Amino acid sequence: MAGKAAFEKLLWEKFPGKRFCLSGFWLRKRDFFTCSYVLGSKSNKKKGRKQSGFVSNTSHGDKDPRVVSPSTIQVFSDSQLAQTVRDLAVSFQKTKNDVKNLREDMEDCSFEVLRQSQSTDTLETAVAEVKKLVKQKCHQDMPKLANDLHELEENVVYFSKLAANQENRLLDMNDNVQAALSKFSNITKHLETFRKSLEKLEKDSEETKKEATAAFVDAKMVKKELKNLRAEITSIRKNSPQS
Repeated sequence: MAGKAAFEKLLWEKFPGKRFCLSGFWLRKRDFFTCSYVLGSKSNKKKGRKQSGFVSNTSHGDKDPRVVSPSTIQVFSDSQLAQTVRDLAVSFQKTKNDVKNLREDMEDCSFEVLRQSQSTDTLETAVAEVKKLVKQKCHQDMPKLANDLHELEENVVYFSKLAANQENRLLDMNDNVQAALSKFSNITKHLETFRKSLEKLEKDSEETKKEATAAFVDAKMVKKELKNLRAEITSIRKNSPQS
C-alpha cells in the first residue's frame, strides 16, 4: 500500500520507543489501517501482551481525513461483544451512505441552479448561488455527521480496548489452569510414590506375619517339649529310691 510507509513513519515520530504492527487494505484510493501496539507499563511487560488501538490514517495537510473502518476490527472475546462491534460497523456504513446521499443532493442542487442560471446575466452569478447553496447545506448537515463519525470512532476504540482486556483475562485464566495442572501432576506423582511405598509395606508385613506365625509354632513346640520334660523329671523323682 502506498500510504503504509508514510503512516509507519508518522507513528514512529508520534510515539517513539513503541512497537507497532500494521494491517490494512486498499479501498477507493484510501488506506485503512488497524494498529496494534505494545505499551510500556509494568502490567503489560510482565506477560508481553498486546493492547489494541485504532489510529486514523490522516497525514498532515490532508483535507480529507481517513478514519478507521469498523469492518477491520478483530474481536477476541464473546459473541455479544462481536455483535456490538458489527452493529457499530453497520451504523458507520449507514453514516457514510448518508454522506454520499448528501453529496449527490448537492450535485443535483448545483445542476439545478446551473440550469436555472442559464437565463441570468452571467455565469458568475450562478457559481455564486451554487457556492451559497453548498455552504448552507454543509453548515446544516455536516457538523452533525462529523459528530456522529467522531462518536463512532470513539466507540470503536473503546470496544477494541475492551476486546484486548478480554484477551488478557483469557491469558490469565490459561496461566492459572496451567499452574493448577502442574500442581495436580506433582500431587499425582507423590500419590504414586506413596502407593508403591504402601505396597512394599504390605509385602513386608506379610513376610513379618509369616515369620511371627512360624515363631509362634516353634514356641508352642518348645513349650510342649518343656512340659513333657517336666513330666519325665517328675516321674524319675518318684521312681528313684529315697536316700
